[in-house]
Amino acid sequence: MGQMQDNGPVSEPLVLSSRGRVARLSSLFAGVRSKLTADRKLQFDTLIDKIRNVDEAFSRYSFPPVPTIAILPHTRCPYSCAVCYTDSSPSASEKLSLRELKSVVGQAEAMGVPFVQFTGGEPLLDDELLDLIGAFPNMYFLMFTGGGHLLVEKIARLSVFNNVLFVVSVNGLAGANDAIRYPGAFDDAIDAIASLSGCGIPVGFTSILNRATASNLMSETFLSEMLGAGAFLGFYVRQLPLGRRQEMDTDLSPAEFYTAAVAGVEIAESLKLPLVILPHDELFFQMGRGIPQIRPDGFIDACVCAPSSLGDQMNIRTHRLIDVLSQPAYVRIRSCQGDHMRCMSGSYHVGFGEKL
Repeated sequence: MGQMQDNGPVSEPLVLSSRGRVARLSSLFAGVRSKLTADRKLQFDTLIDKIRNVDEAFSRYSFPPVPTIAILPHTRCPYSCAVCYTDSSPSASEKLSLRELKSVVGQAEAMGVPFVQFTGGEPLLDDELLDLIGAFPNMYFLMFTGGGHLLVEKIARLSVFNNVLFVVSVNGLAGANDAIRYPGAFDDAIDAIASLSGCGIPVGFTSILNRATASNLMSETFLSEMLGAGAFLGFYVRQLPLGRRQEMDTDLSPAEFYTAAVAGVEIAESLKLPLVILPHDELFFQMGRGIPQIRPDGFIDACVCAPSSLGDQMNIRTHRLIDVLSQPAYVRIRSCQGDHMRCMSGSYHVGFGEKL
């Protein structure tokens, strides 16, 4: 598997340093909270409290804390975007059943996991996920979706939930985004963000950072469009060589990533738009590196950036989540966290090319 360029040690900019991140992400939480209705503020406060106390909640276990779990209910999607790390497509058929999803979310809640992420595939293609969200009112959910039009179509059902934040995929302004996704995708995303935020539903955007998208994404024009549509916050995610991305020679080196990230953070702060940079902010925002990922076949990756199948003992269909996370191989992989961009791909720390 290919690695990103490693240009040697890179000095961490102040705005992305530990001190800078604490201040910035504290401001981010406050900024998101200020836009919520009273009922949603209560649920959000509970989430933040759980995140801040996750180390204590997991102190009784023999494995690192699990602040969130990423679940791919299926990899079915109307589109086959070049930047998709799960290789989703219209023909994908494997999926987790509602019973299996309820079981694993219930186990996560009992362990003290603060929130669950749904990605895919297009999660909104399956109405069962909305039933699942309703069945766990005390669990918080992040739903990553590329289906702007689906959000608008289902807004009546979505508006009843106080425990979910929707995150819409947008990879640049109309021309750049639609070339990666599908014609009209940008307008669909803007409509979805505007419709949800107009109803008081928390909604943000997520964008993949690579050499082809960075200049477009890290512009005041793009961020102003997102803010103007009503986005509560944004996620910038550094492209990793996973899935179809292995064929793309557009990965950012650490120096290029820092340059782009600092530019984006400075513009976002001037606009008062909360912005999360991944991989980088996860040690404070508690998502990203070292986060278990459950695939549609039931296998659990120790980290979203370290896809692997280590045997049937790693499948939620045969073992409890707590038993899987206690496996030595899982503990070892999930413990590989540092202060820099040490996201993993295969047997490498992508970014600095450091073998396990």
